Amino acid sequence: MFGFSVVSRADPEIVRLGNGKTLVSLNHGSPAGTIDHFAIGIPRFNAQSGTRYFAQRGATSSQGDYAGFHIKDPDGINVQVSQS
Repeated sequence: MFGFSVVSRADPEIVRLGNGKTLVSLNHGSPAGTIDHFAIGIPRFNAQSGTRYFAQRGATSSQGDYAGFHIKDPDGINVQVSQS
């Protein structure tokens, strides 16, 4: 329906689908229908300078359970930040 194809698989429980600009990661977890996180791609993103940038604005960065650099949005949802 959205024109996605399988981009990659990690573990038997994670499937990443995409269409070139959008990536959706389906993770088998509980409870179903929960948003675990969303991701934003930034050109030339660097985790070290990202950590400083977000710390200056009161956010603490961490490495996520699956992969990558994460911060929490104002509602407490994990935001994965990566290089686009």
